Amino acid sequence: PPPGSSPPPPPPPPRKNLPDFHIDFNFRALSGSDKESLIAALHLRGHAERLSNLKRRKIGLGDDLCLDDLESSEPLPILVVNETATTGMYGPWKGASSKLYKALASLGIQGKDDPDSGGSFGYGKAGLIRGSAPRIVVAYTCFREREDDPGVTRRLLGITYWDAHSLNGDDYTGMARWDTDTGKPRPFENEQADRIAERLGLRLRHPKNDEDLGSSFLILQPTVSPKALETAINRSWWPALEDTALGFQVTIRTPDGEARSPRPQLDSDLQPFIRAYREATSTSKLVGKIPNFQSFEIGDSRLWGKLVLVTDPEGWSFPDPSSSSDESLVALMRNTRMIVEYKTQGFRDSTPIVRGVFVADDRISGLLRDTEPFGHDAWDPKSDNKEAGHIADGILKRIKERVRRVRRELAPPAPKPESVVLPEFDRIMRRILGGEGRKQGPTAQKRFVRLFDIDSRPEVVAPGQIRTIGSSQFALSENFPASRSGARIAVQVRFVVLEDGHAATANSIPVTVTPPDDFRIAEDIGSHRLTGWLARGEQHRFTFRTDPYDQDWTGRLYVEAEFLSEDS
Repeated sequence: PPPGSSPPPPPPPPRKNLPDFHIDFNFRALSGSDKESLIAALHLRGHAERLSNLKRRKIGLGDDLCLDDLESSEPLPILVVNETATTGMYGPWKGASSKLYKALASLGIQGKDDPDSGGSFGYGKAGLIRGSAPRIVVAYTCFREREDDPGVTRRLLGITYWDAHSLNGDDYTGMARWDTDTGKPRPFENEQADRIAERLGLRLRHPKNDEDLGSSFLILQPTVSPKALETAINRSWWPALEDTALGFQVTIRTPDGEARSPRPQLDSDLQPFIRAYREATSTSKLVGKIPNFQSFEIGDSRLWGKLVLVTDPEGWSFPDPSSSSDESLVALMRNTRMIVEYKTQGFRDSTPIVRGVFVADDRISGLLRDTEPFGHDAWDPKSDNKEAGHIADGILKRIKERVRRVRRELAPPAPKPESVVLPEFDRIMRRILGGEGRKQGPTAQKRFVRLFDIDSRPEVVAPGQIRTIGSSQFALSENFPASRSGARIAVQVRFVVLEDGHAATANSIPVTVTPPDDFRIAEDIGSHRLTGWLARGEQHRFTFRTDPYDQDWTGRLYVEAEFLSEDS
């Protein structure tokens, strides 16, 4: 270091034999004494009073805030996020020396200890700020004692993030800290931090327990729902969830106590990317020889990474022209195993569509990180690090070239002139000549039974075992003849295991259906099929559950209704 400066802090101690890294998102709705305790602890009535004298739009807040309902019987919504088995936000409370300060009190400070780490300080945790409607966040963190920060192993800090404003002739930055109030901003430490954490309902942490190292965040009135959070985690973190060697686990708990684990394998939009990732990280010699896969190693004098592209000639690569088509996408990732970007490699409404992943080699992961902006959502070829920019530029150009080549190979040959169908021309000629013109295919049959409000979700039943549960409603459709009062129908639910993205009917999972009133199970066929009378204007709901199956399997749910007879 330069003369007169302090030496850099020593690196954190190595993590050996620690528990798997786990993040728990716990959505809660506080009422009664729990609600009152949190209102008092966070001084929320003081927030509400100040808010009543301000224009909330000018301080970055919207409508429908929990601060408006403190005295009502409405529950107080919070989200508690617990990290398990990390290093905690250590570092002496000296501005940029403290991880806690960089995480909550600043934005965009670069310089994590590990060049292969996930992001810039402040920007990851800034998502917590945006996730709170009144923009109030509390962090409680536990870490090993360090030489540069003796005697401290836990800290707690609360911050309100409002925009700058004026009140009664005084100007305020809008950022309020909940700390020791000693004249200098300083978080609560050790036993004092523990006492406040306990008042807030946070689980206590001890620095000698490996599973307690990490941080807890309390987010007041979360702006995201459990279901939306699960979707976001699936879309951004599925590689880390897929890679069992990382030991990365996520749990989402709903206010009613349901615990859900994100299952990206069940997202049909992600399945092509997941299949490509499995091939990219596989050591099997079958890579590149499986139908509809193409594998490439990308680099110059050294390996930059592996690209695997997936196509589906019988399905999504050639979407129905009447539907909104998609575009070719490649998921970019480095050794954090989290998606940096879904890179567009084509033009919208352009077929055939290709999906794929590029997994960067570990040896260049740190260089690619240097090209990323604070949000870590792109690789920028114009990086100040010339070597890193060259690699990023080369990777993106080669991915684009490979995608174009695969799309050209997949595209069908141009049709012969005599086979071209011109619908508008045929219509005009039929009118002129009185003929039928070229047939455009059969007309879709009108459906008499309408299925709607179909809901299905996985449920953990044992370690490594899940089942799918759900429900649906059905009724007679508007196409049912007006002269008829009702009909006898059959409803059937099937759950079929997918192999290479296609249903394998031989591997169906048994399904048990609970019928509504007036419907009976067709015993001769199985508990997955039921029949009954459905009157006009009636709606019936049935529920179903599959037998347990391996959590690594991917399946497809089929809910079918069959019209049997009228006025039976």
